[in-house]
Amino acid sequence: MLNSYSIASHPIAHTKQPLTAKNSQEKFSFNAFGLSNENIIVQNFDGLHSAGQSNFGNSANNWQDGSQFLFRYWQSKTLTLRGVVRAKTSEELEQKIDEIKKNCLQKEGTLRYKTAKWSYREITATCTVCDFMREGYHITFCPFVMTFVASDVYFRDGKTFLAEQAITGNVAFDYFINGSAPSFPQIYFIINNGSLKKISISSNGMIFSISANLQKGDIIEIDTKNKRVRKNGKYIDYDGPCPILNIWSNSLVYEFLSDENYSLDLFISYPHNFL
Repeated sequence: MLNSYSIASHPIAHTKQPLTAKNSQEKFSFNAFGLSNENIIVQNFDGLHSAGQSNFGNSANNWQDGSQFLFRYWQSKTLTLRGVVRAKTSEELEQKIDEIKKNCLQKEGTLRYKTAKWSYREITATCTVCDFMREGYHITFCPFVMTFVASDVYFRDGKTFLAEQAITGNVAFDYFINGSAPSFPQIYFIINNGSLKKISISSNGMIFSISANLQKGDIIEIDTKNKRVRKNGKYIDYDGPCPILNIWSNSLVYEFLSDENYSLDLFISYPHNFL
């Protein structure tokens, strides 16, 4: 028998860069380093609201008009900040420029912009250009250009939504995605009692499955974004495409193969993504 439920997920705090009273005033930041304050004035952010470029394919219809859409893949985003660095003295201006370079040119990080006082969106990116056009007459100010290339194609809203459920049989759960792009969930199963031979997840006409000897205490982690599955921390094989959550409503059907009674906990976490 298949039971079906609508899941009321709740947001959990994002742990990498908590929003505090101090950095809540920053319109832009990179790895929690503020890029919009009394010393750094952002005048333009190119690409912020652009969906970016995509590769897509279609197939011509034989003996009729038009074509059939096949696929679309989004390319990495390029985001450019333009503005001015200000200081009280020439020496302080040089220090501010060095501070920006030190904090933004080291490694890949999280580029964040504020949408409201306590709300923001963020994307994983690398600063590839950091130019300061300081001429001899620039004593207390200096124009700058910073370009970031995002390895992710989607902005996140900085919140992760978590749903959890105790399971003793086959079940279907509905999830609602409120972004403008698909979400790639993290799914966890913890076996509490009994044993399982197989776990299957059906979504959008696709079936994902894990065939493994699962015993009490085993933990299965499914990373759908990176297409990896681990059992007790070790990578294992799986069949079929990893399930994703599309925009609006989604139904995931969980089915389990076992020769005995069993119980397990299901945890699924997912962000809301935006183009």
